[in-house]
Amino acid sequence: MASNSAGSNTQEHWAKPPQNCIKINVDGAFNLVSRKAAVGVIARYSHGIMIDGFAFQLRGLHTVESAEMCAFKEGVRMAIENDWTQVVFEGDSATVVSKLDRKELDRSHTSAHLWSTISKLVDHPGFSFSFVRRAFNRVAHGLAQWAVNEDVTFRFYFEIPLCIEHFVIEDAFFG
Repeated sequence: MASNSAGSNTQEHWAKPPQNCIKINVDGAFNLVSRKAAVGVIARYSHGIMIDGFAFQLRGLHTVESAEMCAFKEGVRMAIENDWTQVVFEGDSATVVSKLDRKELDRSHTSAHLWSTISKLVDHPGFSFSFVRRAFNRVAHGLAQWAVNEDVTFRFYFEIPLCIEHFVIEDAFFG
């Protein structure tokens, strides 16, 4: 975190994960007007280089919380598909992170997504979840916003979509 000399304008950045660990940032977006939801997911090595990511609109009926839960579910799916064993998942939904940390089902409308994610964690003890403020999650947030507003489905490896390029570069440099 860097700040100016007066201390009134603080700029916050994504923090790199520990060595030999991958960080996956996730975010869900929901547009109240169009009633569309989307997810953005990005994976980076400990030096900040992006290795995998995607953004797409969700089908069906969703809420803000279900979009956030789907984003975590898709992040976990990405990690498992890539055989990553040490992964830190970060998102800006304190409610969803709390539910994943407790690994307990509830009676909310997100319980199906929650169970789908929790059931996969048993075989992956190196997965952990953290809540971060949006300033630390701006790449995943940008991807989710892009997908919800533009109806894009985009998967990328080692290439950076223009809508998030400046954030990825800043995060790698300052993280």
